[in-house]
Amino acid sequence: VVPDPKPDQPRPRPRNPEPRPRPIPVDPAPITPAAIRAVRAELNSLPLPSPDSGEGLLALEASPWAHVAVDGQELGESPREVQLGAGRHRVRAVHPELGTREAHVTVKAGHRTVWVASFD
Repeated sequence: VVPDPKPDQPRPRPRNPEPRPRPIPVDPAPITPAAIRAVRAELNSLPLPSPDSGEGLLALEASPWAHVAVDGQELGESPREVQLGAGRHRVRAVHPELGTREAHVTVKAGHRTVWVASFD
């Protein structure tokens, strides 16, 4: 125990304080790099892959419209339908006057997932 210093003296600091561990941010699910197999400009134009394939479909829509990307890969103007590996993916829609919308979506094997970017 260190006695209290006199009022005009500073308190002594501990010589080697224990470093506090930093919390490590945990992402709930890692992003699966997009292994895009097919891209179409028409929705519902790709056949649904079987669950055993490990792939699903992701439909990207925007209102009114936008340039869309999956995991950083530009796909063109919405709408777009993409066949890609199941997992968590980062999607982005950019409208030149209305801004950007981004989200993470999870695509399940053998399923169609729809993401709509609303600029309204």
